[in-house]
Amino acid sequence: MKWLTCVLAFALAPACMGQWEMGVLGGYGFPREVDVNSRSGVSGKTGFKHGAAFGVMAGDDMHNYVGGELRYLYRMGDMKLTAPGADVQFNAQSHLIHFDLLFYARPKRERVRPFIAVGGGARVFQGTGVESSYQPGSSLVVLTHTRETTPLASVGAGVKVKATDRISFRVEMRDYISPLPTKLIAPMGGSTVGSWMHDIVPMVGLGVTF
Repeated sequence: MKWLTCVLAFALAPACMGQWEMGVLGGYGFPREVDVNSRSGVSGKTGFKHGAAFGVMAGDDMHNYVGGELRYLYRMGDMKLTAPGADVQFNAQSHLIHFDLLFYARPKRERVRPFIAVGGGARVFQGTGVESSYQPGSSLVVLTHTRETTPLASVGAGVKVKATDRISFRVEMRDYISPLPTKLIAPMGGSTVGSWMHDIVPMVGLGVTF
């Protein structure tokens, strides 16, 4: 994680030298399930449950139509497996750290500014449940108490509205794309699982400019 910290610090350096914004974020995530198939022909769905997301951000408009933001997001959402004879849930959470470029449709002086966002970083998945000697559906995957860090891509769109010169509100939608954490959701007996997961997270935010 040291390399990620260095990269993000370098990317955010222009914001730290001038006027910058800090804020809080809140939303709710809707991750897409992935398919899992065994060699014997049994199939199911696995992934993460819907859950709340909370975070903080810091950034600045580096140019008239381009801004940058560093974000941390705490994502609630247990692991799950649905298959014939199995409906398993396992406590889990994740932490997302990423830097995004924001491309605005209107310049800084405008009160309402639609934007699109593109960025990347890392996502730390953590299984927090209690493992047992037998888990239903274990011929497909086993949900484990472990930690795994994966690359993260962030894409989305939204709109930022100035309430005053210092305070702004935003509404946005993000798609967080990452490889499925196969240490947490471990394929068994030659089972195959989908490679990528999409986590769709609508959010609202409040920012204060300094």
